[in-house]
Amino acid sequence: MLLFNAYPAFSNLKYGYIDKAGKYIIEPKFDEAWYFTEGLAAVEVNHKYGYIDKTGRFIIKPKFEAAEPFSEELACVGLDDKYGYIDKTGKFILQPEFNGAQSFSEGLAVAQKGEEYGYIDKTGRFVIHLEFDDACPFSQGFAYVGGGFNWGYIDKAGKVIVPLQPYVSFRSNDTDGYLWFSEDLAYIDIDNKYGYIDKTGNIVIALQFDHANDFSEGLAVVKLNGKYGAIDKTGKFIIEEKFDGMGNFSEGLSCVQVDDKWGYIDKTGKMIIEPKFDEAWCFREGLARIMEYDEYGYIDKTGKSVIEPKFDGAEDFSEGLAKVCIEQKYGYINKTGRILIEPKFDGAEDFSEGWAKIILEGKVGYIDKTGKVIIEPKFHWISVFSEGLACVSIITQ
Repeated sequence: MLLFNAYPAFSNLKYGYIDKAGKYIIEPKFDEAWYFTEGLAAVEVNHKYGYIDKTGRFIIKPKFEAAEPFSEELACVGLDDKYGYIDKTGKFILQPEFNGAQSFSEGLAVAQKGEEYGYIDKTGRFVIHLEFDDACPFSQGFAYVGGGFNWGYIDKAGKVIVPLQPYVSFRSNDTDGYLWFSEDLAYIDIDNKYGYIDKTGNIVIALQFDHANDFSEGLAVVKLNGKYGAIDKTGKFIIEEKFDGMGNFSEGLSCVQVDDKWGYIDKTGKMIIEPKFDEAWCFREGLARIMEYDEYGYIDKTGKSVIEPKFDGAEDFSEGLAKVCIEQKYGYINKTGRILIEPKFDGAEDFSEGWAKIILEGKVGYIDKTGKVIIEPKFHWISVFSEGLACVSIITQ
């Protein structure tokens, strides 16, 4: 697991930075670029990486073969096929002596020597010895590690919490290798049996289920003998395993499948909305998305149709608006079903903090809740905003 460069490089792409008004703060002139962390961003010029501040001035000159963002005051960089760590002046705090390395997380960093991986502290000392064939960063006190075809989890003392063996899976939450805790418990899978551990690594609900979900609103959906039910944090079934499908509880209700139809139950298992939908999803902001005859609509918690199924595609409500698709174009509706932003975009995301990312004719931009363009769709790519700026790329001739 060697250190990776920031993003795929294309000869006709240049990277720069914009503010939340869409104004260029740093013109696109870099061959690659990272988002800002801890006041600096890694960028590439002529196959060498350095670090700039928010004015675009090089604080650390481009001289590295690879670079990662600053994390916990240090950045992992590559030089002459070795990896080490620098501070914000560019001074090596840990000399480039590792065959591979990753950013610090929770005080420790993955480091490789030869073919094996371990974990170092900020003095460069291996506090977890080189004994793994692969390793991931620590998150919430645990790290996902591998040896051969076997995988498991260790804590920060190097103690094996989940033994290395085949068929150990992890809850990634979009970040490979992170053991994800929800309501203080995380599900694990060993030899195709699921159970739950607490944050000390103790198995608190035995490995017994065929599948398991995160805890949500005090209950977790599990599968046993081909049927779904819900357990509490002692592992006791609160809702009998009798459903053909089941979603996490949200706003007090869970969607459940009976034969080929979906309805909703409450936390006692009582059927609140009879199974009659072809597909159903969790409640969000008081409404749930459902599908009937390949068209999408929304219901309230009594099962009443608030927005009739008429859309080719739809997503959950977010900040009062929901993304819908009509004839392969995306727009937004309010909770009465009224179209507030006409379906005219080739791609769109949910609203977050009043903005939504949109794609128009292959270019990316942002709109507000009135549909007003906040950032013109003229970029090939836009990162998330970090420390007030977003990294963007444009295609040059």
